[in-house]
Amino acid sequence: MPVEEETFRESHEQAHSHLTSVSSTRLGLVVDLNATHASLIQDHHEFLSQIADGLLNLKDPEEVLARGFEALGKVEARQFVIQNILESVKRGDSLNLTLRRFNQLGLTNLRLPLLDSESTGAEREGKSGLLLMRLLRWIGQFTHALFQIIINAIKAIPKFVALKPSIGVVGAFPSLTFALEGEAVTLRDLWLCLEGKYPE
Repeated sequence: MPVEEETFRESHEQAHSHLTSVSSTRLGLVVDLNATHASLIQDHHEFLSQIADGLLNLKDPEEVLARGFEALGKVEARQFVIQNILESVKRGDSLNLTLRRFNQLGLTNLRLPLLDSESTGAEREGKSGLLLMRLLRWIGQFTHALFQIIINAIKAIPKFVALKPSIGVVGAFPSLTFALEGEAVTLRDLWLCLEGKYPE
């Protein structure tokens, strides 16, 4: 049986409050900031805040679910980019130059400071790696909070009453899995939902 409308609204507001809180948390990101680090942190904060804001004041669980999966796709894409930037830095590349290259490829759109030799030297000491690891942890916590919003929406939609979502961990990141119970939900319905298309 799906949860009642009032219960959904309360759980959505509570989960959204947590999501907003996580998007504002900087997770100890003051690591001898240089201009490149500050720009990356600011961009990351704005990105997560925009996603949280996009899920604010939604009343319909179907809309929350569709927007939640859309947001999840954006967050996973950001996680992929940060992981690749980290790999580049681990190879000894400058964070500033890596970000410029990612900007040119259209993978990021950061406002970057002018490159200076002092900034590059600090990055090679490993501070950029620490920053990127903390950004990944921030994304992981945000993703976990986003999963809760998606789960609350699924529990409020009658069509998905037989769908049992659960949050787990794969490696260092949260994962969302589904168990299909009964015949009320088909795999086709689930895939349409994951693509952001709610089945008729």
